[in-house]
Amino acid sequence: MTFQPLYRPSGRSVWFGKDLVQTDDWIVRLSPATLEEIDALVSRCRGRNAYDTPVARDEFHPKADPPGTPLGL
Repeated sequence: MTFQPLYRPSGRSVWFGKDLVQTDDWIVRLSPATLEEIDALVSRCRGRNAYDTPVARDEFHPKADPPGTPLGL
């Protein structure tokens, strides 16, 4: 067996809480219309047993942000 040094993660994928509080560039901002769509979907699904009837992709029709639009713009 050959010895391999431990992998030490680095870069933007590695963060600490003390670093996160200094910037907000990691926060995804959703448009009000997108938030309304999410609320509507949650309302439709509230009380449903997700194990018996999971939410299907075709139940969620995002209209607020067209495909390919970056979130929060």
